[in-house]
Amino acid sequence: MTSSTSIDPQYVTDNPHVLGGLTWDNVAWAFQTTQAGFWHPITWLSHMLDMEIFGKGPAGSHMMNVIFHVANTVILFCFFAK
Repeated sequence: MTSSTSIDPQYVTDNPHVLGGLTWDNVAWAFQTTQAGFWHPITWLSHMLDMEIFGKGPAGSHMMNVIFHVANTVILFCFFAK
């Protein structure tokens, strides 16, 4: 995927609110914006938290995605195992 078709700049790498991390102004923005055509404040807050914890590199965000997906898989497995 080329950078021209990637959504990363809009969501993370070129987004000053996300890059600024968790501040009161950025949290307020997350609940008020429809940037990217959607209202999804939890997504914005999650990206901001990743910036606070891991910085600008992609490794931390990708690791959190893997952890979330594994956790969801385990929860679903436990749900169907009963």
